[in-house]
Amino acid sequence: YGVAKTPCKRRYCTDICRCVMQELVQEIGTKLRAHKKKAGGIAISIRNNELYTKEWQCRISIPTQSPTYLAKTAFALFAKNYQWEHPIRSVTVRAINLFEEDCPIQYDLFTDVKSLDRQERLDAAIEQIRFRFGKDAIKNGVLFQKSKMPTERKVDLVMPTGMIG
Repeated sequence: YGVAKTPCKRRYCTDICRCVMQELVQEIGTKLRAHKKKAGGIAISIRNNELYTKEWQCRISIPTQSPTYLAKTAFALFAKNYQWEHPIRSVTVRAINLFEEDCPIQYDLFTDVKSLDRQERLDAAIEQIRFRFGKDAIKNGVLFQKSKMPTERKVDLVMPTGMIG
């Protein structure tokens, strides 16, 4: 599952990139939960203003649906690999290596299972609130900044009903 965004102003900085990734993984988390899947990895694609695209991916140690964990992983991958030679034109984030939601997971000795379980339950509760009251009912604080993203528009298409005679 993946989503992409292109800004209105055609350039990103690090802070805007973090906000965009946070917004994108919210949609990915919703799709994963709806299809009863967990992500075993994350992939990002960055397109610069010369339309050259670079892509990186990494595995996630524990498959998850958590937008918080997916966003942290995606941004860490971006920060580690992207060289700021050119301004960024678009960002794509994808969940890869998908597992079934009820697939058994073997944890190592150092994994804080209680914290993971608490985060999963919190994300599920947030998802239910968004489903019931709209996707903007609960947002991360960074998403309240003035966004450079185009707003969603609902377009009504009117198809021709007859031929011109």
